[in-house]
Amino acid sequence: MQAASRNDRPVLAIVGAGRGMGLEIARVFGRKGFSVALMSRNLGNVTTLAEQLEREGIQAKPFVCDVRDRPTIISGLARVKAEMGDILILEYSPSDPSMTRTGPLQVTEACAQAQFDFYVHGCIAAVQCVLPGMLERKRGTILVTSGASPTFPSGVFSDVSMAAAALRSWTLNLHQAAAPHGVQVAHIEINATLGQMGISAADVAPLYIRAHEDHSVSDLVFTPPTLPNPPSLRTPV
Repeated sequence: MQAASRNDRPVLAIVGAGRGMGLEIARVFGRKGFSVALMSRNLGNVTTLAEQLEREGIQAKPFVCDVRDRPTIISGLARVKAEMGDILILEYSPSDPSMTRTGPLQVTEACAQAQFDFYVHGCIAAVQCVLPGMLERKRGTILVTSGASPTFPSGVFSDVSMAAAALRSWTLNLHQAAAPHGVQVAHIEINATLGQMGISAADVAPLYIRAHEDHSVSDLVFTPPTLPNPPSLRTPV
């Protein structure tokens, strides 16, 4: 695999990179000249993805990062910086289909804590690794991905929804605090099951370019044109 030269291109680090959304995000930014750090707890998986991207002409390198293991987040992002250069964009979108999901009547403290550890605490740890440098340089972007349950409650997967809602709230507050310092922060909700209804990760990926380039944007929701937006649950006053 051809190694990316340090500092010769802007760097995108994807925490939780996989064959779906992570790969397509890497492609859209790679085609714009970014080098891509693919980060996952499974080094073999991201090594395969990096090799695929290299064949497509996109500079990419694999790194170990387990969002449940804070030291690997810190060491992984430190390695990205040492080997590839300062991180211009951090994108956070881990996924673990093996995690138990529960409905609102079945939520326990333990299952809620597991989701918060995975999504919220992992994201905080990753952001803490890159945000100080971005603020100092007055340049950088943090993109956070979740499902659409914070905006459109479905009555299922309630423990995941709680964590996603907290993640969205923090991201939007972080956008307001970081914007005056030149740092863009945005939350992207995917209101679709990729691979169904003719929707693929490639359909969603352009939103990440918009979220990076348009600093007035802080909260984007992808809803397929074939799926009507659910009615608002807010009561007018």
